[in-house]
Amino acid sequence: MTCAVEFPILALLFTSAGEGFGLPLIEAAHSGLPIVANDLPVLREVGGDAVSYVRSDDPQTLAEGLVRWLADHRAGTTPDSRTLQHLTWQESAEQLLGVVLDNHWYRTLDTGQLET
Repeated sequence: MTCAVEFPILALLFTSAGEGFGLPLIEAAHSGLPIVANDLPVLREVGGDAVSYVRSDDPQTLAEGLVRWLADHRAGTTPDSRTLQHLTWQESAEQLLGVVLDNHWYRTLDTGQLET
């Protein structure tokens, strides 16, 4: 005999400090799950306006951000993760091939801005 207990999932809380792409955001958006993510440039690039962002520099800052998010969630004013724009696997593969084979970058780095 097995026993299953179900808990409602309120949101994806993704406070990674070293994320390389942000795939969990896309997966959560596919399910329509609200997303609360660490305020990192890579996660903003992936999540855009479809994600709520918090800072996780320290526990107090994170807690304050989550309290704000809960108030917004109760008020119905959190972003709709279903609006997150994403590529299909096919589109992603084609874009990667364009970069590798054709040197087709969607954005380039201005090397004059690099720190020495």
